[in-house]
Amino acid sequence: MFRKIPHLSRREFEIAQLLKKGTTVSEIAGSLGRKVSSISTSKARMFKKLNISSLVELKEALETYKDVNRLYSR
Repeated sequence: MFRKIPHLSRREFEIAQLLKKGTTVSEIAGSLGRKVSSISTSKARMFKKLNISSLVELKEALETYKDVNRLYSR
């Protein structure tokens, strides 16, 4: 069954990819020049949009929607 992919902002998608690779919120904040709280907020919004509650679910969602990279990384 096809499930619609919620729209992720370019920044949310970038953060999702980094989280998928195992990068911590602190490391992401440092590499993007953002506050940890900003990255945490983006992560929480992303989780809400995707209706997930863990990094394992995030990895599964990104694998399920392989075309997300092509759609949102333009």
